[in-house]
Amino acid sequence: MIRPLRDYVLVQIENTHTTRAGLVLASARGMRDSQAQYGHRGVVLAVGPGTTTRKGKFKPTVVKVGDSVRFGEFQLKETDEPGHVLIQEADITGIEHGD
Repeated sequence: MIRPLRDYVLVQIENTHTTRAGLVLASARGMRDSQAQYGHRGVVLAVGPGTTTRKGKFKPTVVKVGDSVRFGEFQLKETDEPGHVLIQEADITGIEHGD
């Protein structure tokens, strides 16, 4: 498994499909346009330690392993593992809570 660096987050995408060429894509089937842009779901598998701000202060990542998150489709970076992507924490649009 990949160990993310800086503020990158390894996410296992829900609702994926694989193309004939072997690319794993987040499926937007059955979603409204707004959901397809911001509504992909996934579970956090690993997180990087954080990043340093311009002023030199360390900013740790907020998301934790096991969090269910939502993110847009344009932030995806492929990995060697099917259904797994690397995204920057800033590209996560929300964390779902089971309340």
